[in-house]
Amino acid sequence: MQTNLKTKSVETEPQGVLTSAEQRRRDGVAIAKRIWRAGERHDSKIARARAVLVGRCSDPENIWTCDHLLDADGRQFGAFGVKSSCGSLLCPHCIKTQQGRCEKRLVAARDEFWCTHDREVGKYERFVTLTAPTLQGVAQVMSEKIFNRAYELLSDRPFYARRMDAGAKHIEFTINPHGYHTHIHLLLYSSYMERDAAQQEKSRQWREVRVAKLAARGMRVVKDNLPPLGNLQDNWTACIDEAAREFDHAFDWRANYDASKRAFVLGSYSLLETRERIVPEVKVGCYMQFPCNDGGLIYQPTPAQRAGVDVRAVREKGQPSTGEIGLTKAIKELTKYVTKASSWSDVSDNQLVEIAEVRRWPRRFELLGAWRKTETDEEKQRRKDAEEIERAKASRKIVHIMPGEKWVDFTDRLEREGGHPDSYVIAWDKLTAAHMAQESDDEDEKARVLFLIASLDTNFINRSEAEGDGRAPPGETPKRERQKSLMTLADEMEFTEWLKIVSIRLAGVRQTRTSLLARDYGYACFVCLDGSTFEGISHQADRRESRIEAIYQTWHGQY
Repeated sequence: MQTNLKTKSVETEPQGVLTSAEQRRRDGVAIAKRIWRAGERHDSKIARARAVLVGRCSDPENIWTCDHLLDADGRQFGAFGVKSSCGSLLCPHCIKTQQGRCEKRLVAARDEFWCTHDREVGKYERFVTLTAPTLQGVAQVMSEKIFNRAYELLSDRPFYARRMDAGAKHIEFTINPHGYHTHIHLLLYSSYMERDAAQQEKSRQWREVRVAKLAARGMRVVKDNLPPLGNLQDNWTACIDEAAREFDHAFDWRANYDASKRAFVLGSYSLLETRERIVPEVKVGCYMQFPCNDGGLIYQPTPAQRAGVDVRAVREKGQPSTGEIGLTKAIKELTKYVTKASSWSDVSDNQLVEIAEVRRWPRRFELLGAWRKTETDEEKQRRKDAEEIERAKASRKIVHIMPGEKWVDFTDRLEREGGHPDSYVIAWDKLTAAHMAQESDDEDEKARVLFLIASLDTNFINRSEAEGDGRAPPGETPKRERQKSLMTLADEMEFTEWLKIVSIRLAGVRQTRTSLLARDYGYACFVCLDGSTFEGISHQADRRESRIEAIYQTWHGQY
């Protein structure tokens, strides 16, 4: 149940919950209107359908408020939420729900990690941001695929893999005049991670001094457990460049750079050392197409020499200083989920339609390393053993008992041939049927038994598995075919008919969510923005008892 609870202080801000709910509703209606107008302007049926769902999520009857809920410690707080959610990343209600879910998952994984691990010497939590030049002319989904692929390449490199023990990753974007500026945020528990070549040189010198000190004491390094030398900026630059080339794009680093003048100068431009200067004036962020000897790669000139990297220490307590970031702020950055709220004002109609038409976004948030919930060695071994047994069982064949063969001889032969265990059941049934046929004097009975013996010779009979009758086993909920999503139906149906389906389905969902809220918060009374109310189960029972008592008192007074 997605209730999107938002805690507010009831004592100090009694109207805060209602004010926040009204503001959230206005934001939802505003973005829905923008998507609708952009969808009409660009003739996008999917964008208009998305606008309808985002708008219906902000219906006054859909948004509830309550100012007297109780937390686990019995403290009172106010909250607001929605009965039905559209699940869109453009919806201010649903994005908060998904953000809260990711934040809880991150905090729980981090807390569980520190309950079972001690902080090692030289390892700290760091907040890392990985950026690159804006991929101009590239769709947002494609841009995120390139960045996710670049991170996969980075995680395979020894420099990064040997340093990172645990962490979390989040990908988001901002809007600038050139397009979508995608970047990755990382919260890592790792050893020292050199940011650039300067820090790499310091590490190299430190290692040389360390070896010299050990040698002066008559010691030598037999096995050095230090991670390999390198720096994050060079590794990330190589990975983002390789990932972009896999998607037929390439960065031309140091465009407009004149080596003779050692400066960036408009009018000097070379893609490679062997190329002539073919473009008289190059502006930052433009594309050039060279389909002949570069295999159709789309080159993007950029004045940057390398991709952008930022590494900051995470401070859990106290005021963060320069070069640090507070833990709370780092978690908020990791769970922002899409983009900054201020970025939506910079999104053009064309970009808004493009975002609204995305059916399935690439994974935006994930846990890394030891923070990810993984199987223990014992659980993994048990799962592998069970899978191996199932595969071996499926590959075995039914072995049939021969006429006149004794049971002991049959079992020995079955073991040698590695037959299916169901062979025991079929063979025993066959022997029992043959014995029945010998002792029976009725010809019809003998014929029936002989037919049974013949049927037992087929390989498709499996007596160990009962045939289903189409009903679910006792205590199990029968599986239902999953309904198509409303966005899928928007593609297949006429728009007016689709709107009817939306109203019918939302009505059912809202009624169900109302019942769940009434059950989980039985003592509460919820007020929707349209003025309607609904109460918890306990509250309803108390009111019913009060009415009964009032009726009884009235009757008792009359008689």
